[in-house]
Amino acid sequence: MSEDQKLETKAEARPSDLTGKAVLAGGAGAGVAIVLALIQQPQMVKELAALLYGWGPLALIAVVGMVFANQRAVQVVSTLERNAAAQQALALAVQEIARKDDRNEQERTLRLDMISYKLGVVLEKLDHIEVSDLRKGAASGSR
Repeated sequence: MSEDQKLETKAEARPSDLTGKAVLAGGAGAGVAIVLALIQQPQMVKELAALLYGWGPLALIAVVGMVFANQRAVQVVSTLERNAAAQQALALAVQEIARKDDRNEQERTLRLDMISYKLGVVLEKLDHIEVSDLRKGAASGSR
């Protein structure tokens, strides 16, 4: 792989990179929308606080769980991407092996055809030699 191809590969954005950025942007937008809604309607702050207070430690556990799940999901996606890349490389290697095998089979067929042809030529010459020897023998025997 040339240096230009390596640079192009590094410069390309992976789908997971784009997804992560889109989720971050979406989360930031949702956060801004929530803050604006809370600023415009202060009674919602009291309702939200009461809701969180009502959940108690469950709210903190839920937030920590979501963060943990997000981190694990990123690791799983990364592992799946590496696995897919490895499978693609394996598929390309198997395809190349199949091409070589096909070429070897064609070469083997051509060689066998050539051997068969030459063997046929040799047999024809051998038959011609035997016939001429029989004629010579018959001619010398009749004298």
